[in-house]
Amino acid sequence: LMSPRDNKGQAKIKSKGTHSRGSTHSRGAVKKKRKRPVAAAVKKPTDHASSSRSVDFCGHISGADGEDLDTLLIGEGDFGYAAALALERGSCANLTATTLSSESATHALSSDAIDNIETVKACGGSVAFKVDATALHSSDVVMRRRGKKGFARIIFNFPASSSSAVGVPSVDANQELLRGLFKSILSQQLLSKQPAGLLQLTLRPSDASAWKLGEVARIAGLRLKSSAPFDGSHCPCYTPSCEEALTYSLFEPPPKIDPEQRKAALVAAVAKAHPELRLGPTGQTYKEAWKQRHKKGRG
Repeated sequence: LMSPRDNKGQAKIKSKGTHSRGSTHSRGAVKKKRKRPVAAAVKKPTDHASSSRSVDFCGHISGADGEDLDTLLIGEGDFGYAAALALERGSCANLTATTLSSESATHALSSDAIDNIETVKACGGSVAFKVDATALHSSDVVMRRRGKKGFARIIFNFPASSSSAVGVPSVDANQELLRGLFKSILSQQLLSKQPAGLLQLTLRPSDASAWKLGEVARIAGLRLKSSAPFDGSHCPCYTPSCEEALTYSLFEPPPKIDPEQRKAALVAAVAKAHPELRLGPTGQTYKEAWKQRHKKGRG
């Protein structure tokens, strides 16, 4: 079983305190000839697969209007990242942070682990231990917090398999980890559909290239929406384990519908709404179908 190596980010929890969220022109006496307005330059569409714009640290878990999104964190180490998010937002009732380690092993991992966990809980978040990224369905906490809609964000910072330590090649082990992660998420429909949820993986670009992240995701049924530098400067209480890293945002595309299936579904919907029409499988009323056959017979 492939198991992720936990994120080693540290949260430097500071003392209690508040955290901030976050011309007129004079007209001359002499009338001058007005210049024609210059048309604004049309911006070229950017490539969805890459972007130079950095990912806002707190933007991971906040929507367009600032609301907290249902968020699942995978592979936390001492819960430093989760605590940093909680402190930045001030509250995190929709945050679920998980780790592969047991509670006792997590406490022994870092002197800050206990404080980080208490910070997440105090801000309304949920914490779960012994959660395998390749078997998320086995966690009662994850499935309960999933709700009916799923998570709007699933975040895994610096995923890495520990299987390479027992003789399995690093690339193969980490590709297997990604496959297991994607299968676990998609099979249990952990990502929300409306609006489409995002799986955000923060990796070194060299690792993403070596592991063929885009290809593995595409085969699993995910698509790469964007990649951008991870920017932790918005929250100084968290230090990522790698300074040069990119956050890759993946999403599940809507299923392709066959035209015949679409037509059949439309006919069924109309027939249900208007039973008096007595629609046939082609979308015609029986009377129209009879007339059409009658014309063909006469021809």
